[in-house]
Amino acid sequence: MALSDFAAKTNNLSDLRATAIELLGRWGQPSKRDLFTGLWHPLPPRENRPAALTIRSELPSLIQRGPKEVRLEAMKAAVKLGIDNITGDLVRIATNKTVLSEIRAESLRTLAAFKDPKLGEIAKLVVNDPDAALKKLASGLQARSQTGDATAPLLHMLESGSVVEKQNALEVLGTMQGRTVDPVISMWLDRVVAGKAPKEIEMEVLEAASKRTDPLVKSQLDRFNQRRAKDPLALYSECLAGGDADAGKKLFNERADLGCVRCHKINGTGGEVGPDLSGIGARVPRQYLLESIVLPNGRIAKGYENLVIKMKNGASHIGVLKGEDPENILIQSPEEGALKLPKASIANLDPGLSAMPADHITLLNKRDLRNLIEFLAAQK
Repeated sequence: MALSDFAAKTNNLSDLRATAIELLGRWGQPSKRDLFTGLWHPLPPRENRPAALTIRSELPSLIQRGPKEVRLEAMKAAVKLGIDNITGDLVRIATNKTVLSEIRAESLRTLAAFKDPKLGEIAKLVVNDPDAALKKLASGLQARSQTGDATAPLLHMLESGSVVEKQNALEVLGTMQGRTVDPVISMWLDRVVAGKAPKEIEMEVLEAASKRTDPLVKSQLDRFNQRRAKDPLALYSECLAGGDADAGKKLFNERADLGCVRCHKINGTGGEVGPDLSGIGARVPRQYLLESIVLPNGRIAKGYENLVIKMKNGASHIGVLKGEDPENILIQSPEEGALKLPKASIANLDPGLSAMPADHITLLNKRDLRNLIEFLAAQK
């Protein structure tokens, strides 16, 4: 109730109102990191229903007017919480040319998530919009609502379009019916398995295949996943290319539960617990970035190995070694900051694990991970 009240008050800062809505939207999957202290402190899962009941009456006004970030988060929260009493408002937003394109696009995505029966008609009204991103989204949604020859332009796009167009075509094909769809997805899945498909569209091919009920496609996908199940990195191979660097930047800087910027610095901004990632894309390959996130204890950057220090008085400290002199050891602790520990008071000193929790990867879906890698790889 406190979050809902805060989000509804228009005199509060818009970015904080948006954060309150975001927290309500993922109420059922709370952050594993304390959003105030930044410490790793997982909470148990909980039901979404209380959050949905609390914000339901506020959603119509939140999506209709106000700052962009508030309206966007309200639509996303509606989907996560299953609140579909706003479809009429969404239709008016999507077809209103005076509304920002980004907000209109999110209203279309929300209608698609709710499987609105009029989505095809609405998309048809938007498909000729001058905004390129909105036009692309509307054309894809329009194709999803059709059958038969609606696949023809998508197949052409898949063979000769840009990377983004191919990704979009596969996303749409994965949801469509028709005799020509399964053979096309099966063909592209064969290319992925053989390593002959562009890396940038591997994720879309695998996602499209996972949505099919055709026995051949399902068996192809099962065999491929079983083959790579023994290698944790292979399970994330589709995250290496094809991401959105801008979306990855937002994850790095704004996702409090991830805490990337709290521990890592880029171009002078960020924390010092982990390595400085300025120019990281020019120093290491994408595979290294993937391994560092998926298996943080497998490859710890030199100079950032953790120490576990037990003091003679029973206290314990964990941090990265930053230096030492004849009398003291200097460490940077993610929980306690910079510490100077007298060597004479140390009972035991052992190497520890990476400062990044091993299950940090559970906070990211594969698309988020791909976007984050794309952003880091772009740091030249």
